[in-house]
Amino acid sequence: MVVNKVPMRRICEVLDLNPATLYGKLAYLAEASSQFSSAQEDRLASGEVRLARAYVSVDRQDHLINWGSQLDRRYTTLGAIGAVENASGYVLAMQLNFDPACNPEDIEADALACGDYRWARAYRRHARLWLRQDYEQGAAQDDVEVGAAQSAQVPDVESKPPPAGMQVHLGAMQYGMFFHLRRLLIGTDRIRFFLDRDPGLDSACLAALVDAIKARRADVFVVRGNSKELTVDKKKLQIARANRELEKFARAVTLNDGESLRTRFVAHHLQAFRTTHQDTPWFDYPLADMADPSKSVRYLTDFDDYDIEHLARLYKRATLRGVDRFFMQVRRRLSILERPIATANSARRAWHGYAAYSPKVAQQVLQIFRTYYNYALVGEDGKTPAMRLGLTDSLISLEALSLIPTVTAAQGTSSPRLDP
Repeated sequence: MVVNKVPMRRICEVLDLNPATLYGKLAYLAEASSQFSSAQEDRLASGEVRLARAYVSVDRQDHLINWGSQLDRRYTTLGAIGAVENASGYVLAMQLNFDPACNPEDIEADALACGDYRWARAYRRHARLWLRQDYEQGAAQDDVEVGAAQSAQVPDVESKPPPAGMQVHLGAMQYGMFFHLRRLLIGTDRIRFFLDRDPGLDSACLAALVDAIKARRADVFVVRGNSKELTVDKKKLQIARANRELEKFARAVTLNDGESLRTRFVAHHLQAFRTTHQDTPWFDYPLADMADPSKSVRYLTDFDDYDIEHLARLYKRATLRGVDRFFMQVRRRLSILERPIATANSARRAWHGYAAYSPKVAQQVLQIFRTYYNYALVGEDGKTPAMRLGLTDSLISLEALSLIPTVTAAQGTSSPRLDP
């Protein structure tokens, strides 16, 4: 019911639960989901499951937590960073910039005692956390200097700290995310990262993957597009234009046996771009479809060591559709994370009747859904993302996902049963 957009109050009614029991069950299911995913993903990190290629799209999705009192209508703004392997659809990571284990009163007292406020944020003991003064200063924070003023990195003036736990600076979480992905994909032969233009993602990725990039195991691309702003009719118009250019190109060239027309078309435009467009790093991708009707790609790790056909194939892979698809499912399937609505008296305030009042609950539901999406949600091909990635060979039952595995020193983590 949680992963099929049933509101929390309706779950209580249908299952005859009181809210305390429901939230206790959510905490248990989140822990079970986390342990299950961790046990499977450790097989990637250990090299038991090896990938020849990984095409990873990374983006951020913002969530608003409802205000809990009519006397204080400031909301809490949280950012969630997701990383998805595009070919399989497997969600490698999805995390809110929130730490439920931190006590804000204790952290604030320690920050004052150790003199954190005397230093620039990077030198503080509690540099990764939003302190009280950070909220008071708002957009005057150092984050503005690195271009993050328009992101959730800097809380809006209407924003407030979480009611419990503490908000983590997005910059710190971005670095943590990419170091986690580096560990997870350490046995993968080639990794291609496709990043949204969100401030800080490129720096964090390059810093965490620098050794793999130097060894030519990893490449990093930034993708920008306007598909969310285009209507369906405008998307179709863009696709029609691109197809006409492709047809015109097809009449002018002769292909070798087994050669792809679309790859040759991209290579042709890429060669012209690299020869004549030295004033911009952004390549306007010449092909179009409904997911990417218009996009530009920037290659951050160009060592000039790939031939033009190889580069064309990489640019063809450059897309955010994997993470975009997962974000869409988060909005559609999780009632507490559906897009909020603006109140009539203020366009700056957003509220939703089903939205979460606790960031911790939002974090738990995201963890449950990530595991469900990876291991129990079947696509049109009859496979789950975990099956396509090679972590499992069959659908995992909801019962198996809801059991915390037993761990012993001799046997390690027990394996959940698999549905036939």
